[in-house]
Amino acid sequence: MSTAASITDEIGVNIFIEPLSKEHFFDEFDCEHQDTTDFLKDDALRYQNENIAVSWVVKDKFNVVLGYVTLSMAAIKANIPKIKLDGVSVRQYPALKIGRIGVTKEHKHRKIGKLLIMIATWKAKDLQDVVGCRHLIVDSYFDRITFYEQFGFERVESKPSGDTTKMFLLVSDV
Repeated sequence: MSTAASITDEIGVNIFIEPLSKEHFFDEFDCEHQDTTDFLKDDALRYQNENIAVSWVVKDKFNVVLGYVTLSMAAIKANIPKIKLDGVSVRQYPALKIGRIGVTKEHKHRKIGKLLIMIATWKAKDLQDVVGCRHLIVDSYFDRITFYEQFGFERVESKPSGDTTKMFLLVSDV
């Protein structure tokens, strides 16, 4: 995976990474999925204040949010053949979940999504040394599956239900 410095060079603007705060400007944020846009505007700060999830933003020098990723603790069932460890008797493996990820329409295809995945991966790796974190997981919209696959995520289920499919990445492989 590229470094943050090389990605920020490709993006071509001065960007900063930090947890979402009320000082950020996101009222005009608009990405291709309405619920991802609405979550940032309506729920992200509340989730953060209630310790449910933390949203990390990529912002410009004017505090305008260009993209964000929301992370929370989760677990993935240990009986899934692709991830099962022989000789380990647990029902679930610890995971960090990407709850939402969004990039403004104006900044799509400028590597901000890649940077957001890197942020999630760094946070998962940090957790490995603190509390244990085996996987990075996401419930991906069907139109975003190839986005996640380019970073090594695999589908958990071959026949997904609803409008998303569960995907995982073994953090130690990154």
